[in-house]
Amino acid sequence: MEKGEIEKHMNIKDDNFDLKSENLIRQQSVEKRALAQKMNSEYDQMVKIKQVEIDKILNKYKNKKFDLETKQGKEKNMHEKENLIKANIFNANLVNFSNYDNSNSINKSTNKPASTNRFNSINDAKLMNIGINRNYMK
Repeated sequence: MEKGEIEKHMNIKDDNFDLKSENLIRQQSVEKRALAQKMNSEYDQMVKIKQVEIDKILNKYKNKKFDLETKQGKEKNMHEKENLIKANIFNANLVNFSNYDNSNSINKSTNKPASTNRFNSINDAKLMNIGINRNYMK
């Protein structure tokens, strides 16, 4: 009888041990799933935060790129206008210089000293003004 009691007690003890170990395993698996969910949610939050930061940086980059392209376009237009003005001045200088040379050859061939000096001084004044304008444009 004592042996039966001991055996019964041992079976109950084993059953309790098995039950407690099963409960502990279940509890640990629940905690493990909860921890995994927490880690996933924190990871998702970090990904969202990083994405927001990347979007901010990308927007800053796009804005800077647009500003630089706009500034470069304005500078390009300004340089093109300056080049056109310089070309026009150069062409005007060529025309005036050829007029100046023609007037000198005409004056030399006609030998009219009074009118020649006046005509040459007017062309000289035009050339000087164009030279001043050229320096002003630089």
